[in-house]
Amino acid sequence: MVNDTIERWISIVNRKIRVKLNHKLQKYKLNEANFYYIFIIAENPGINQTQLVKYLKRDQSIVTKQINNLVKDGWIIKQKSADDHRQLELYPTPKAITNLDNIEEVTKDVSDNIVEGLTKEEVDTLTILLKKIIK
Repeated sequence: MVNDTIERWISIVNRKIRVKLNHKLQKYKLNEANFYYIFIIAENPGINQTQLVKYLKRDQSIVTKQINNLVKDGWIIKQKSADDHRQLELYPTPKAITNLDNIEEVTKDVSDNIVEGLTKEEVDTLTILLKKIIK
């Protein structure tokens, strides 16, 4: 059946996650497209944009746009590298550090809500299968 494909179900779950994240992250002026950048930068202070692009597996232009928005909104700062003045290093701001736990709680709530009807074993299996698909 055409309507019963993996692509369809993943698309529906993806949309559901994005809508819930956007709603809950709205109070921070963040969204499903950019909140994750803050986590990566906080875990890797000084990461440059080239490294971030590789980590996220996203187009350079998309990453640049999101980085610029996060800088404008006070979540991250860009700083010239001491080693290579052509490179810009990315750092979380105090605002980002202060709100990391809150944002993590939002993402955990959304994740928990999405798998609400599954057992722990099913969630573990789903996680393993999704990781396999991504590889």
